[in-house]
Amino acid sequence: MRVCMRSAILILLSLPLLFSCSGQEELTVASGQPENIPAGISRITFRSGPMPKCVYVFRKEGNEFRYNSTLDSGWTDEGKLTTRLLIGDYKFLCTAPLEGQVDVLPTPLDKTVTFEQLRFVSQADAEHPGNILPVEELFLPEPDVAGAVYTIRGGDEIEWTLKRGVSQLVFVLNRGYKEGDEYVPQPYAEGHNIFETIEEIRVEISGVGRECNYLGTSGEGTVSCSYTASGAESINSHGFATISGPFVFPPADDGDVHLAITLVPVSGEACPALQLTSKLEANRKLMVNLWFGSSYFDIGVTTRNLPISDRTDGDLGGWE
Repeated sequence: MRVCMRSAILILLSLPLLFSCSGQEELTVASGQPENIPAGISRITFRSGPMPKCVYVFRKEGNEFRYNSTLDSGWTDEGKLTTRLLIGDYKFLCTAPLEGQVDVLPTPLDKTVTFEQLRFVSQADAEHPGNILPVEELFLPEPDVAGAVYTIRGGDEIEWTLKRGVSQLVFVLNRGYKEGDEYVPQPYAEGHNIFETIEEIRVEISGVGRECNYLGTSGEGTVSCSYTASGAESINSHGFATISGPFVFPPADDGDVHLAITLVPVSGEACPALQLTSKLEANRKLMVNLWFGSSYFDIGVTTRNLPISDRTDGDLGGWE
């Protein structure tokens, strides 16, 4: 899976109040259609980048912000969504489009759910009981922005920068030899690559977070996954392979993750698992470089913690 997604901008524009006799609490309307708006209701327009977003709306009732609605459809090709909300105080949580690889809890989302209770949870791994599945590339606002209160009165403008709330692992399979503290690449002959030696790479990652809310991650879980040549993102001219591994929630409280990496050669038994301890951070990837000598048992490893994507003009400050 290629990781080229840029950080997203969402602008909330509250337009002047109009009047009519309708009293619906929330309604999405088609852009450009004439409409009358009753007193006490504000017509607002969400503007997004090239991909529509999902906005969870919470309205203040008493001392708490309770779930009001979810805006995830009705976006125009220009990235606009027009809706109506009762005048009042709100909290909004915006995400990039979700693909169903995390559970949004609690269920059902109804008016008993408060803003602090909304969370995104890893799904159980049926093939590995007790483990959890990788998550998707979840984008969220920064905690101080996500927790802000917006007073909808008309003429308001709100801008968010979204960043990934997840980490990613990337594995690079290389051939070479060690000279001092450095690894020297040994390219394959043209038309050959490392998967002629390695049939499969199996990875178990323990210590990752189980769930995420606007403040951060919590819980602890284990993710298991495996990759073959068909799962390689790319094989370069040296015959070395890059595998884009799973997205996971980083550990709570900046804890460590533990990786057990098992390599299965084309012929023979699996190698003993390589044990690593490292850090995972939100919006960053851990790149694990595995080095093989003339024998697949001769394994070295280097790791680097990098931004998931290089900064580009379109990121607008979204990357660390």
